[in-house]
Amino acid sequence: SQRLPFVVDIDGGYVFPTTGLAITRQLEMIEESVATPNNADQFVMAALSRQCFFDEISIGRWSLLSDDDYLQTNAITIDRASPLSPRHPNYYHWMIETVPRIRYLRTYEAQTGSDVTLLVPADLPGWAQQTLELLGWPESKIEWASSPIYYVNTLVQPSFPEINQNDFQWIRNKILSSSNPSTSKINIGKNIYISRSNAIERRVVNENEVMHVLSKYNFERFHLEELSLSQNAYLFNNAELIVGPHGAGLTDLIFCTEGAVLEL
Repeated sequence: SQRLPFVVDIDGGYVFPTTGLAITRQLEMIEESVATPNNADQFVMAALSRQCFFDEISIGRWSLLSDDDYLQTNAITIDRASPLSPRHPNYYHWMIETVPRIRYLRTYEAQTGSDVTLLVPADLPGWAQQTLELLGWPESKIEWASSPIYYVNTLVQPSFPEINQNDFQWIRNKILSSSNPSTSKINIGKNIYISRSNAIERRVVNENEVMHVLSKYNFERFHLEELSLSQNAYLFNNAELIVGPHGAGLTDLIFCTEGAVLEL
């Protein structure tokens, strides 16, 4: 059975914005900050490894050594906040595993009457800013992280999202209802091919030949990174047939009304 989402207040804790990993002021790992209970061991270790080797190695090392003085000296302190960091800086991890927490926090704010500031990595691509704008989260309640570590006096920690149809319907409805995309630059049709020709990996090496065949069936090729989030949501919402290689771009299937998908 699927568990219900939840939000808890923690009396003081450290947050590493790069991964969203949080620890209590007693330096205990908050597994729910980066994983569901079933995957906690794997993903907590992955988050720690990323902190040590790909972000601030000194911060990661000293948290492992439980040196509270070092953390206090290097942390920026804020009052009440909730981390909103994807486990990896990737559109899929942002939209599917991170954004649903905004839904949980909206419920928390309504029930407690307390405002929450989102602590968000400053180096996320533009789709993160676009998402927050379309979901109506005010800029005044966003802290774009400028430090590799923060101390939060009241750490508002949502549960790690599980795959949940209700979350996706909420995202879909909120973003589509808030979108007013400029579609003049895209020839939106019912049959779309999602290209990864600009990606580092999983490119279709004979894509021109593939498009030669698909064009006979009125397919249009799109590079999603060249469009806005509103345009992509509108594109998928109107699509009937979708073809593309496996990748984060297919995350936008959550915006489809009805659509058949051929995933390479």
